[in-house]
Amino acid sequence: MLLLLSATPPLGYEAKFLALLNLLDPLTHPLEDLAGFRIKLEQRRSIGRVLLSLNHDAPGLVLRQRGAELVRSFPDDPIIQVLAPQMIAATRDAPGDLAGLCGALKEHIADSYRIHQRLIRSRRADAQGWEFRPRGPEVGDETNLSHVRTESDPADQMETLLATLEDWRFAAVESLAGDDGARTRLSERYRALLSVVGTDATEFRNWLARAEVSFAGEGEILSALAAQAEDYDDDERIDTMVESSRRLLKTLGEEIADPRIVVFATSERIAENFHAAASETLALVTCLLLAGPEDDDVAEHFRCAPGPTIMVADRSAEEGLNLSFADAIVHLDLPLSAARIEQRIGRLDRYGRRQGMIRHRILVPSDDDISPWAAWYALLTQGFRIFNRSISDVQFLLDEFEHQVFETLLMSGPEGLVGLANDIRARIDDERKSQDEQYALDRIALAEEPVESFIQTLEDAEADETALEKDVDQWLLGILQLKKRPFVWPSEDPFKLAVTPQTLIPRLPWQAELKLDDSQPLTWKRRIATSRADVTLLRPGTPLVNVIERFTRWDDRGTAFITYRIVPDWQGEPWIGFKLCFTIEPALDIADLLAPTRGELAASRCAQRYFAASAQTVIIDVNGDDVFDPALLGILEHPYRSEGRGSDINLGSRPHLLAEIIDPGTFPRICRDARDGVRQRLARQPEVAERIAEAARSAEIDLQRRQSRLQRRQSAGDAMARADIALIEAILLSIRKPAIRLDAMGCFVVGAKTAGAHFIG
Repeated sequence: MLLLLSATPPLGYEAKFLALLNLLDPLTHPLEDLAGFRIKLEQRRSIGRVLLSLNHDAPGLVLRQRGAELVRSFPDDPIIQVLAPQMIAATRDAPGDLAGLCGALKEHIADSYRIHQRLIRSRRADAQGWEFRPRGPEVGDETNLSHVRTESDPADQMETLLATLEDWRFAAVESLAGDDGARTRLSERYRALLSVVGTDATEFRNWLARAEVSFAGEGEILSALAAQAEDYDDDERIDTMVESSRRLLKTLGEEIADPRIVVFATSERIAENFHAAASETLALVTCLLLAGPEDDDVAEHFRCAPGPTIMVADRSAEEGLNLSFADAIVHLDLPLSAARIEQRIGRLDRYGRRQGMIRHRILVPSDDDISPWAAWYALLTQGFRIFNRSISDVQFLLDEFEHQVFETLLMSGPEGLVGLANDIRARIDDERKSQDEQYALDRIALAEEPVESFIQTLEDAEADETALEKDVDQWLLGILQLKKRPFVWPSEDPFKLAVTPQTLIPRLPWQAELKLDDSQPLTWKRRIATSRADVTLLRPGTPLVNVIERFTRWDDRGTAFITYRIVPDWQGEPWIGFKLCFTIEPALDIADLLAPTRGELAASRCAQRYFAASAQTVIIDVNGDDVFDPALLGILEHPYRSEGRGSDINLGSRPHLLAEIIDPGTFPRICRDARDGVRQRLARQPEVAERIAEAARSAEIDLQRRQSRLQRRQSAGDAMARADIALIEAILLSIRKPAIRLDAMGCFVVGAKTAGAHFIG
């Protein structure tokens, strides 16, 4: 089964979008029919425009116009030909029916005329509100920046530098003489020059030392800048931002406990210097330095550290990190790239964030109204409104915008960006309106299929990657005896796994199925996998994890044991009981665990979509009663001890000792009774029965919805829709009557060092 989740916008990117759909369904979406595909998209936009106005509380005149438009636009759709006239009549005779009729029309059109049923294109703008928190105050005609503060570089040289930079700009414009190609080149050079001035004094000097003269008269100006840069350093602005961070921590501390601030710098050197200054200056504040994107220990320490905490990071941390728990950002520079600023804010402004608005403290070389950085900041706040709302939905427009911005800045100076802010804001608003029309079909169709609980389950599973890695490592390394080593020494992550002579996995066929080699870096950390395309992220569904899961079911070693646990100070007769580990899962069998068919894997994944496997561990005594005694449970939790004082005895390999305790003829019956009794109790548990009923209900509703869609749909993908329906029908019984499978069962005998003191006949 192939499902396409895409952030590719259709408008303006029709060829790329068609290529994605061709991967999904090559027969319905041939690559050579780009013109026809563009017509489909435009029709879809028109349909979306109608749907957006099809609200039951709209004026009757509007609804009658929309109803008539639907009748004209879909003459061959029998459902629209029935519902639309009913809606028109209801505007006059039965307004109470409008909600139902409008809803039925919207759902039918959305279902029937989507581009493809297996294409999911859900936007942040369509989220219901619980998924994301506002990054800043709501914006109206005026932008509210109460959560943002700027600081200017206090260096004495800045005024002189600004004047010389303006000389450079005038000279560059004079050198153009109508050469459009040179204008683009010089605007990018101007952007690069402004960037190094606002980022790092040392990098500024290095840039000037490397720069080659690119137009007449530039050499003299670059020499003047180099002379001015000799006395320019970063100490004063670092001190300014340390003090700004101190004030920000104080403000945050009045509202929340243990505030957390992320400090971003483009330059690694500036990040290190700020960290050193903050560590020395800020008392009772934990100051951390993130050395690189793979330094997960620092990121985890930042999340868990008690008290006020600052984490300083360079540009490498602008992507991949999940810092949704942090409260504020200190920018030691203002990147001349809206995409980079969006990435910085996006470390905090993420799905599931629970903190309030994100506060910002931003260092600009000069906040003078005529400085290029002040003009860029004004454009970010008034044009892009980036500190109040995500611009990820218009990211494909950013290159075009920025090209225009820096050409305007070169040709007209900072004053030229004032009028550009309104133009960019209007273009962004227009693009979002077009997206609303394009996404209307998907939004309405997906609204029928609430996935909040499913997404929350995924989010919870992702929340603690360290715990996930630790739990799986106990099995892979501790039990199966695989070897885990750094992929590149000395970094612990990513890593590689290898087979050793001690590995408890048969060489044939299972070791060959694992396909472990030294060339494949692995990680459990999503941030590392995001930052490195060659690294495989380990999760359920990854081939390696899937093979280990199937091997674990295939291998029955250790799934049954009988242990005599010696407790020297045990009083009284030995205790006898059982530990049973059950898995409750859809009742689907895989004929060959080594080589499952694609159909078997598809059925298993689909069934677990509705009813995820869960583990149940039960400890009972020999009479079948649950054990609640904490002291006894603590004794049973200890791992098997084969050496030393109080070592355990494996009665499974010593049947003569077992016979002194339990009649060998009776013991199998006792084990079966324990297994069957616990299984029956689990099946009767109210919470288990409720899970089964809810899963079956969800699958049945989904099946009915898909069957209804197929009956009335005009869109592509009917063959796939029939296959989906057949799959759900096939797995329904496995959900209604799931398997309660015994994974492992052990018998414990707990007593002093005398094996024959107790006998069960």
